[in-house]
Amino acid sequence: MTHGRSEFHPIFERALAERGWAEDRIAFEYRFAEGKADRLPSLAAELVRLGVDVIVADLGTTAAASRATSSIPIVMRFGLDAVEMGLVGGLGRPGSNLTGLTGDVTAEIMGKRLQLLREIVPAAKRLAVLMNPFPGVEVWRKDLDDAARRFAFVVRTVEIHAPEELGAAFDAIRKSGADCLFCGGDAVTFPLRAKIAQLALKAKLPGVYGPRQWAEVGGLVSYGVNLPEIYREAADYVDRILRGATPAELPVRRPTKYELVVNLRTARALGITVPQAILVGADEVIR
Repeated sequence: MTHGRSEFHPIFERALAERGWAEDRIAFEYRFAEGKADRLPSLAAELVRLGVDVIVADLGTTAAASRATSSIPIVMRFGLDAVEMGLVGGLGRPGSNLTGLTGDVTAEIMGKRLQLLREIVPAAKRLAVLMNPFPGVEVWRKDLDDAARRFAFVVRTVEIHAPEELGAAFDAIRKSGADCLFCGGDAVTFPLRAKIAQLALKAKLPGVYGPRQWAEVGGLVSYGVNLPEIYREAADYVDRILRGATPAELPVRRPTKYELVVNLRTARALGITVPQAILVGADEVIR
């Protein structure tokens, strides 16, 4: 169950096939909320009624799936901190029907992203945050606000609920007087990343983003998990559960690898010089 269709679903299916779960052994029941959080409870209930063997849920859908069933195993595919949200009792012993990957969106990662932005544009003051609200967003916003205070940014949050709102969202960003941008990626914004990067460049807004796919389409700098690897790890959890393991036996894992990608083409177009220390520490520099 996910907020929207993902280009990474084929990676997940291939990873399961490599573990012996070919099409003749497994059937996939995808449900998409298309970024509309109010649809999540009914979609989760529908999957429960179908009697699926495992539910795989992403950042914004895990809580809805957890409320819908306490018996069907649920595999988280990263996102907010499941311990902080009260979804599991602990990483080593989840204590429920829920396991998987958690903690891509944490105070530490948010701080790293804003630190990068501060080092690249030291004079920036007003940070525009473009986002689609999702379940658990209160935890996310607290982490963001804490990091923003630490790096002396005043936050201007602009919400977007559907693709057709993107133009108006950037109008609001311009009117807010923002001089830099953060967009981590969610069900609405991630599929629009190329357009967002273009609009940010047009508005002369240096931006920091989530996974590397943002920098690959023109975002200035990205810092986040390796998404294909996350989907493969989720497939590993599903494989083990289908072979008899219970979620309580499978510790929740945090991502251990984060990728820093810098797009120097965008930096030149913005008239920005990226510090050498950041370039040296980057996993990839797009020239």
